Amino acid sequence: MSNVTDETLALIKEATRAPETIAKAYTQALGLVQYNLERPAKLIYPVITPLRNMIARVPMKGGTAVHWKAITGINTSDIGGGVEEGRRGGVISTRLVDFTAPFATLGLEDYRTFESELAAEGFDDARARMIEGLIRSTMITEERTILGGNRTKLLGTPATPTLADIATGGTIGQTVTVIVSVVALTMDGYRTATAANGIRTVVNRPNADGTTTIHGGYSSKISAAQTQVTATDGLTTHRVTGYTAPVAGAFAFAWFWGPTAGAGQTLGAITTINSVNMTTPWGVYCITQNAADANLANDNSRNAYLYDGLLYLIAGAGQQDGASVSGALLNSQATGVAGVGTSLTADGVGGVVEIDDDLRAFWETYNLSPDLILVNSQELRTITNKVMGAGGTPIFRFVLDGKSQDQAARAVLDRTVQAGTVVGNYLNKYTMSGGANVRVMLHPSVPPGVIVYWSSELPYPLSNVSNLVDVALRRDYYQIDWPTISRQYSSGVYSDGVLRMFFPPAFGMRFNIGA
Repeated sequence: MSNVTDETLALIKEATRAPETIAKAYTQALGLVQYNLERPAKLIYPVITPLRNMIARVPMKGGTAVHWKAITGINTSDIGGGVEEGRRGGVISTRLVDFTAPFATLGLEDYRTFESELAAEGFDDARARMIEGLIRSTMITEERTILGGNRTKLLGTPATPTLADIATGGTIGQTVTVIVSVVALTMDGYRTATAANGIRTVVNRPNADGTTTIHGGYSSKISAAQTQVTATDGLTTHRVTGYTAPVAGAFAFAWFWGPTAGAGQTLGAITTINSVNMTTPWGVYCITQNAADANLANDNSRNAYLYDGLLYLIAGAGQQDGASVSGALLNSQATGVAGVGTSLTADGVGGVVEIDDDLRAFWETYNLSPDLILVNSQELRTITNKVMGAGGTPIFRFVLDGKSQDQAARAVLDRTVQAGTVVGNYLNKYTMSGGANVRVMLHPSVPPGVIVYWSSELPYPLSNVSNLVDVALRRDYYQIDWPTISRQYSSGVYSDGVLRMFFPPAFGMRFNIGA
């Protein structure tokens, strides 16, 4: 027994000399715990596609494009109807227009590895999630293309900026040379611009099959440079303002400036109006991108692999054969104060001057009324402020719950004031019925500074047009599971079609709106 006791004491002494070998207590920190993972994976991303959801989808067969003819005017020379005795009436002229819209394929791909399927077993279906993500991503891509795809319209070269030296409000010293150039951006050009990477010009997109697609769709050619030298007045608070002419189809402008031309002009600002306020002697938005970028010497505003969307059909891309204008309503706000622009104007009686002018133009020209206004959050706020701040409806709304049975809770509710308001409809005064509500819709992809007018139908009962806009499809959404050539499964989701606009004058846009 003594030997056993001696051995036990020796072990205890050894453990005392090396305390790290003592077993730890059974706490959560030990790691012997269940991994409490809720199934399935949460899908926390927006899929907002209102235009895609409400536009009719029409099946087509064959061909590389859809074609249609439209009679757009009768008695176009406005011959009088009076007939002389014994003679015949005058001969009217009819205007017939041919239209063409080429098909385009939209699609995206993804893959999952063998291991990813094994690892997800018992938690989620990796294949289902992949295909679900592909379908939704393709829907978002289609929505953006319906709104702002640009296959046809070149933005060209913006006008050389007009500059001015302002003595206050900046950090530029006296007698400093500031050289400025500007690039016009498409909807996608504005959407993809970042302070880290600057603006897109040409994209070299790697494809799933190992090939590369080179495409534009983002930026115009850079303008000629203009020089401004600040005054010799001893001040270090100068700034330089500049503006260029508005460009139909340009929804932002990228401004390059610096003390020397070309590489010395760095990207300093991106504005959604046609002017800029430069407070520093060189651009600091993206210091790695400058005016010497070779791609800026070309107009890269078109993407040949898309079809023309709503904004560019309105702006003049046009599906009419041989024409570069659409006939749609197209109005630009005035330049106003450089860097500030011109906002919307309250009419003092609960309306907005510019919207009323546009709605009146629809009526005066074509006797029709849009039924939807698409806006960015900036314009929704501006419209609401102009309406509510200048003769609109009361700014407070009292919310009472008549169903509440709890008297204490009822008393609290009776004292509650709901603050805030929003314009959800706009009254169009110019209709034969004496006024009609036009719905105002907030859209995530409409650029700031833009108001889009949309019509769902023509008030011409014999027009033979059932849908003013549709998507003509050689093939609607389809999935391809590619052959397995490596230890991964690859799939793609595609659609093949084109947006058709049968009567562009029923649509319109006001752009270059200051905040």
